[in-house]
Amino acid sequence: MDAGFGEDLVVEEEVAGAGGGVSGAYLDPKTGRVDVGSGFVVDGEALPFLNDIELGKDGKIYAFGSDTLNHVHITRVDPKTGARELVWRRQADADAGDANFPYGQCFSGRIDNAYAGGFASVQYAERAYALGNDGSFYIGWKNDGVGVVNVSADGKTCTIVSRWASNNKTKLPRARWTTTTTTASAPSVPIRKTRISSTSSCSRA
Repeated sequence: MDAGFGEDLVVEEEVAGAGGGVSGAYLDPKTGRVDVGSGFVVDGEALPFLNDIELGKDGKIYAFGSDTLNHVHITRVDPKTGARELVWRRQADADAGDANFPYGQCFSGRIDNAYAGGFASVQYAERAYALGNDGSFYIGWKNDGVGVVNVSADGKTCTIVSRWASNNKTKLPRARWTTTTTTASAPSVPIRKTRISSTSSCSRA
């Protein structure tokens, strides 16, 4: 999906079905900055560090923004009103001591005693993400090897589903998806059975 660039990023009419953008901010050549929508902002900016947007089954737009460390967010956007609601965010170093942090986290193998568990949260790559059929989010991470995490639809849990070259050696969960294989019937072919006999001997010196 396309996004229009202004001081922030605005989901365009192609997605929303309404001119002037859905949510965020853009620069009007005549009037200057125009803010669209309302709700969640980061330091006064809507949808900062936006990498990708996906349209959910509920008709809402889900925007993923990441600067890897401090501002990693998933924001739900109402395409009719432009209202923004925070779904999930990374527990940054500034929040490391918050034992009641409300959003689920996945932790890397990088030791950081500021965090309760002794390890820092994984660092999320600035790239596209995927929206699962159940409304959950699949996000790539890096800087302690590479891998993918799954954040639940409500943002309360995070699970590492793949990793490579990471120092985090915790056991990965079993896959939550199934594969169905259909085997076609083979045509009837006469089979010749051949018996092979062999005799061997072994002597010990």
